[in-house]
Amino acid sequence: MATRTCLRLTSARRVRLCLARAGLKYDQNGDMNFTICIRSQTRELAAGLLSLLPIMNRICSTVVIFVLCLFVVPLLEAQNYWTGNAGDNLWSTAANWSLGVTPDATQDVFIPDSASPVILNVSAETASLTLGSTEGSPALNIVGGPLHCHGAGSIQTNAVLNLNGRIITDALLQVDGTINSGGSAGITGMVTVGPSGNLNIAATGPLSFSSILLNQGTISSFATSLQLADTFNNQGTFRIEANCNVFTTGSGNLTFYNSGTILAPAGSGNTALTISGNFTNSGTIKAETNASLQLQIASFSGAAADFRDGTVFDGEGLVQLTAYQGPSSFEGNITVNCSLDYYCDQIGGNSFWSGSGLFRWRKGNIGGFTFQPGFHAETVSGLNKTVRGYHANYGAFSWTDGSTIGEMGSSAFYNYGQFIVQSNCTISIGEFPKPGFQNLGDVLVPANVGTSR
Repeated sequence: MATRTCLRLTSARRVRLCLARAGLKYDQNGDMNFTICIRSQTRELAAGLLSLLPIMNRICSTVVIFVLCLFVVPLLEAQNYWTGNAGDNLWSTAANWSLGVTPDATQDVFIPDSASPVILNVSAETASLTLGSTEGSPALNIVGGPLHCHGAGSIQTNAVLNLNGRIITDALLQVDGTINSGGSAGITGMVTVGPSGNLNIAATGPLSFSSILLNQGTISSFATSLQLADTFNNQGTFRIEANCNVFTTGSGNLTFYNSGTILAPAGSGNTALTISGNFTNSGTIKAETNASLQLQIASFSGAAADFRDGTVFDGEGLVQLTAYQGPSSFEGNITVNCSLDYYCDQIGGNSFWSGSGLFRWRKGNIGGFTFQPGFHAETVSGLNKTVRGYHANYGAFSWTDGSTIGEMGSSAFYNYGQFIVQSNCTISIGEFPKPGFQNLGDVLVPANVGTSR
């Protein structure tokens, strides 16, 4: 809440220009006496600025004016607040700002509230930007730009930035409110979407980021592509509402870390997320009811796909996992609580698979896998498959598609659980002294299957 604090001073007439330039109002009370009125955003600031002035006035009025011009004037000039007094909602209208001038690179800009969205349709600069307050719910529409913040930017809770251009921040852009992107939009600088923050990507062209993107809240992608120059660290929820390609700019390698949730929401139908670069997952990949998420890992130039301990495939829908053109690995405990279609090549690592879902091996390699007791897996599609290294089954493994299991290198398939033969099965693994197929459990042909080999 703004506070008006007044003090009577004695001074020369020539200081009036300096005071007026700072936005300090005064009332004339004779040739040499006038009252300075400072409007500050808090009582504490106003009181602090003026508390020493009576003492200084008794000493020397010239010193008072010197202090005002040297310290108070720059402080007040540095903050420019949106007032909207002009009524046209335009950023470029000077009368809409508390200092009576359009913001520049020396001013910290605050838009605590707005009756209608503030419209930025020209290039603009600020020292920093704060959109929102504890009570206000403002909106800023960038339809031109760019808007260049030479410091940090903050989109506070309940504030909305509608981005149809580019925003540049030389420091962190903190998003605790909402950003809606559309058109060909872009953000230059580091971005953190906080736990309460939302980034909705609906750009017709690629939404581009020039630096690190950290998501602790919710990013919803309705776009065809998301272009990053550095790292995407998802610790929150990344919603795939439509097919999306996440790729890198220039010659760099994208690194995508997921320790949160990649989600195909209920009713979204068939969607695909393609990641062209390194992908490291220790979080959840989930498809809800009436949703199918195809996760395609296209690893180029030595990039890799790594599924680490704690990885969960979840939901009532279908997750399709495809990794090609690069090495992939699974390490530690992997949980499958959904239907998982598996198409992966060049597999490494040692992993332990469990959960209430179904692992459907359609194509590619398995190696270093242990299917835990109670876990269900089956072969589908009729395409040949390969065991690479050691594989152990303690659960129920169903052969349903008449395909062939081959080997890469010295490989072994150990069955300690149930190996269920529902169609002709060819296992071409191992020649003496290689271990090949070792049955230490049960090989089962279910009733009414007919003749199987």
